[in-house]
Amino acid sequence: PVKVPVRVGLALSWVLLLVAAPAALAFGAIPDNPSVLPVNVGLNLAIIVALIWMAVGVASMLRMRATTDGGDTR
Repeated sequence: PVKVPVRVGLALSWVLLLVAAPAALAFGAIPDNPSVLPVNVGLNLAIIVALIWMAVGVASMLRMRATTDGGDTR
């Protein structure tokens, strides 16, 4: 019952990492110009990925609870 939330979490994490990796690794950033990346992209990326996996955990628990209560998860 937890396959779907985990697969969604993996897909979201991979897409987010692929899109944000160049900014997080600061490709093309000029050290003399701090305004190119004014925020800590790596930290924000880690926070968003953590929030995705917290949501996956909650969704997985809700799906497991629904199957043990006799509910249909289709």
